[in-house]
Amino acid sequence: MDYIKYNFAIKHPYVALDKHEMDSDATKKFYIQDLTREDKVKNNSIQLKKDADKEFIKVSSHLVTMKNMLRLLSSTNPDRMTEDQIENSLYELKNSDPKRFIRVARDKNLSMKAEIEEMVTAGVLRKIGNQIIFIDEVLGDTMDDTIVHLRDKKNSGKLTIIRAKLKHLSLI
Repeated sequence: MDYIKYNFAIKHPYVALDKHEMDSDATKKFYIQDLTREDKVKNNSIQLKKDADKEFIKVSSHLVTMKNMLRLLSSTNPDRMTEDQIENSLYELKNSDPKRFIRVARDKNLSMKAEIEEMVTAGVLRKIGNQIIFIDEVLGDTMDDTIVHLRDKKNSGKLTIIRAKLKHLSLI
């Protein structure tokens, strides 16, 4: 009998499945309190923070990786920061958006993406919208396309030239 009442209640136009849905819809006057669902949502957020902490610990042992992460997560230039400033900035970014932090930390193309961003910042490459351009040649329509293009063996000479220009600009 309870099951039948429950099914009737969830299909009623005045009943929402949770408090957030009830607050966002003016026609809803009641909501069903499901403690197990609330616990799952809370546990997922706690687990996300724990995973971000694990990734932060892994990343914080390598200065180059920390610089790469900071270059991709924020608009600041990590080359002008001390190691402590880099670590503190990463910690703040981890706390503010753990999901994004984990996604960047686990990215297998992290170093290449950071190198491309550094080249864009230095002016070796240009970025128009999502396209990444070297002189007048489009390397890719997205960052992923650009990585595939530059990792292709037939374009290794172009990558060497781009890296040499970046090195030359960093020496000046």
